[in-house]
Amino acid sequence: MDYLATLTYGNKFEYGAVKTKVAEKIDKIYDYNKYMTTLCDYISADLNKVWFTSEKFKESREMFGTIVLNDDVPPIKVEISKYIDSKKEVVENMSSELDSLRNLTSKTIAGIITTNYDELLEEIFDYEVYRTQEDLLFQKNYGAAEIFKIHGCITDPDTIMINSKDYEKIEKQNKYIASKLLTMFVEHPIIFIGYGINDIYIKSILFDITQCLISSQITQLEKRLIFISWDSEIKDIRESTHNINFEDGSSISISRFIVSNFTDVYEQLAEITSKYPLKLVRTFRKDLYELTLSEAPTEKIMVNLPEEKLADDDYKDIEYVLGFGVVELAKRGYLTPTARDIFYDVVLNNENYEPNSLLINTFPELSKMYGDLPRFKYLKDAKEETREFISSKYNDYTKFNDFLNSNLINRSSSVNSVAEAFNEIEGTRNQILNILSLEESQIDCEELESYLFNLLSNNSKLLDSRENVTLKTNLRKLIRIYDWLKFSEFDS
Repeated sequence: MDYLATLTYGNKFEYGAVKTKVAEKIDKIYDYNKYMTTLCDYISADLNKVWFTSEKFKESREMFGTIVLNDDVPPIKVEISKYIDSKKEVVENMSSELDSLRNLTSKTIAGIITTNYDELLEEIFDYEVYRTQEDLLFQKNYGAAEIFKIHGCITDPDTIMINSKDYEKIEKQNKYIASKLLTMFVEHPIIFIGYGINDIYIKSILFDITQCLISSQITQLEKRLIFISWDSEIKDIRESTHNINFEDGSSISISRFIVSNFTDVYEQLAEITSKYPLKLVRTFRKDLYELTLSEAPTEKIMVNLPEEKLADDDYKDIEYVLGFGVVELAKRGYLTPTARDIFYDVVLNNENYEPNSLLINTFPELSKMYGDLPRFKYLKDAKEETREFISSKYNDYTKFNDFLNSNLINRSSSVNSVAEAFNEIEGTRNQILNILSLEESQIDCEELESYLFNLLSNNSKLLDSRENVTLKTNLRKLIRIYDWLKFSEFDS
């Protein structure tokens, strides 16, 4: 809020006058949320007076003028979005903590609920993202590998919830949000990190959830709620029990931990993993859900049962292989390509896949779990009907930036070529990050081919590693870019 005030008034005295005016109406200690949203209302109104004409906001008007004029998006939300998007450099003393968060595996965190507007979490966790409360309320979710941004996202400034009108909407939707979150809260441990333990919004959601539960269920819920607070002054982790009191006189008792560094928390979480990758679990749940809704089956399902009847106790020991369209999969045998195989083959050319079968039969199944795969190497030798099939199902890439997220697009590289990145930068992760931050004109395809060939030839496990999720994600991006640069000219 200080930044927005400085941007609006240009000095601390006018901002001080506004804070005094708001404080005369609302007690900050008694109702902090209302105080802050009202303060935002005042600043927003004053910003509107200068935003449309001042030279200082010319760039903002060029970037966001259409949505401000046509969609009535308040300029203050535009400036919040721009400001947060500009703050992507990691604070030096936070890098190790962030690395610990990045190293959480795809089997550790079932889902994330956040009120943050930035894109850090979706960059770290390659999960399905619900960017607004409306997404959470009206889109189907599957309880695995999902991020819920319940206060909006900088990618769409209008979704940012910050002023009094927004918080009135939050209060109206609170019970609906609570009902959506109920299953998650009851079935999973919920760890609150960085939230005030008496935050009004969280208390309201917890109260609405407890109203849906009987006494024994509330006891179970209490065991699943863990608040982790930060205090720079403490040396050892402190554990206590804390009561959250609601306005109707009821309360719940939860576990509370106070830490001076979240690194230990992330490292402990990394040791707790589910049996299956959560994106895979989400894919199974999604397919099963869609299958049960369909009145006209379009896929055959093969069920393989043992010859002898099993006793009830025997079923708990069964391992399942589940899939859709598995009759065709069975015809091809079990040794079908993996996503890892395809990424390696694009660079090393060490397999001999039949392109039409690969693109039509294998890509649809793998893409459900791994997203877009490099395809231009295979499209250049594919039949016309295969190309049409792929074109109808997958994103069309027409320019270099189509492969990048906003962080990489806006990030500056410290080198000017792929060769410089290899020769002057230490560590594969940093080399790849800097190559991805180059302009398209700075990337020589032969240099990139040589770099990737040496990298993958010398490490057959690089895309299998669970140690560094960011490296693996960015390496896949780089291989897809290479595939496009090298082979897309033949796909015509």
